Amino acid sequence: MITAIHYIALLGTLLSASLLGPALFAYAQNEIDEAIKLSLYATLGGYFFYSLLMGVRGRRHDLNRVNTICLVLISWTLFPVLLAIPLSDLFVISYGEAVFEAFSAFTTTGADGIKNAASLPKSAIWLRYQIQWLGGFATLVTFTLFLGSIRIGGLPYRFTGKTEKSIEGKALTNRFLWLLGQFYLGFSLAAFTAFLICGISPLQSILLTSSAVSTGGYITNLESLGSSVMLVFSLFLFLGGTSVFWHRSLLSVDTKKLRSHRESYIILFIIALLTISFFYAVIKVSGNNSGFIAVASESIFNAVSVATTSGIESRPGIFALLSPLLLLFIIFIGAGVYSTGGGVKIFRLGAMLFHTSRELSNLVYPNGVNKSGAGGEKYTMFEMNTIWTMFCACVVVVGGGSIALSLSGLSFEASITAAIATFSNAGPFYSPQWVAHGAQGWPEYFEMNLNQKYILCLIMLFGRLEIIAIIAVINPFYWYQR
Repeated sequence: MITAIHYIALLGTLLSASLLGPALFAYAQNEIDEAIKLSLYATLGGYFFYSLLMGVRGRRHDLNRVNTICLVLISWTLFPVLLAIPLSDLFVISYGEAVFEAFSAFTTTGADGIKNAASLPKSAIWLRYQIQWLGGFATLVTFTLFLGSIRIGGLPYRFTGKTEKSIEGKALTNRFLWLLGQFYLGFSLAAFTAFLICGISPLQSILLTSSAVSTGGYITNLESLGSSVMLVFSLFLFLGGTSVFWHRSLLSVDTKKLRSHRESYIILFIIALLTISFFYAVIKVSGNNSGFIAVASESIFNAVSVATTSGIESRPGIFALLSPLLLLFIIFIGAGVYSTGGGVKIFRLGAMLFHTSRELSNLVYPNGVNKSGAGGEKYTMFEMNTIWTMFCACVVVVGGGSIALSLSGLSFEASITAAIATFSNAGPFYSPQWVAHGAQGWPEYFEMNLNQKYILCLIMLFGRLEIIAIIAVINPFYWYQR
């Protein structure tokens, strides 16, 4: 566990240091009380975690499978609980409500539990968006460095280059972390620059960048920013919802890997179909009064938002133009693996469809020779069993979460919608706008009680960590045998 403590201390030190960003911003905005509080939290957190880091220095060992899963679960549970302390102080809310906000931001769900958040100090808003941005990076690190290496939930092999294949252990981890940090920071700077070019203010550009690169959901009233902003936002949302290894192949122009990586192209196809559907629905309802370009850009944005599990609407009521069951299914399936998107993932859906087709073929031709892979991937029975187990566990979590929310007072339809939205980390997709104004059982997030918010926090965590990892840790039979 020494290695796990090392990584937890390292992440804690980085998160504590990150609080200095909103502290400096608070000083710039003349929000002195908020600046002092953030500086104190950064100092105390940095002192504790850095001391812990120095205490285990030089005592690290390689992570085994069990320690890797424990490290992931502890980190994703511990840090939102700690980040809730400054959030509670700055937003002037109870600690329980702040825990919901922290989980919502760190898992990039974007479920807004604060009423009239825009009226709060700008440094508090900055902090929440920063946590969302860091959560996107933590998601990439979690899957590419830890869960991906043990292929949790049937994750595909990581596409590594010649340099990575020649090294292993600590050196490989450090190289991946360095490359991911460079990529994520460069990706964010590119998005920030693009928004600035579109005429957006620096502060608003930072907030838009946070939601775009992390596929988060805190941005509202995007329609007022113009068609060009929505198109830029759509581009970076799409990149955020697709594999970082596909991005690497694009940058290196590796045609062989680009041809074999089918998942991103399937996401593009889904976006194209949704764009056509939204375009037709908007034209049918309101006509072409806004102009072709405005309607087209709005349709593209909403299609990308659904396909990448961001859940942001360009304006209230757009999602309601299409079938809620269709959108819920797409949200549940989710985006690409090794991305900041949520959901079951397109990769697993493709694997399950391939396996189903092969089994049906065996019923007709039991002695026939069938393919062992599809879409550039090879599947063994062990991997298929893992993927099917993962899918069944996801269905159980969504079903169990829906039942728990129903028992807590939400209507059945609201419970299903909230469970799928938070499981796929697409918080804004749940909205009372799906029903008539004032309908019973469809409260806003900020109107929910603490029990309902805690249930949603658990669903967010299950969805973000590919629930199989959590089941493996809480399996009582494993710990009993030890």
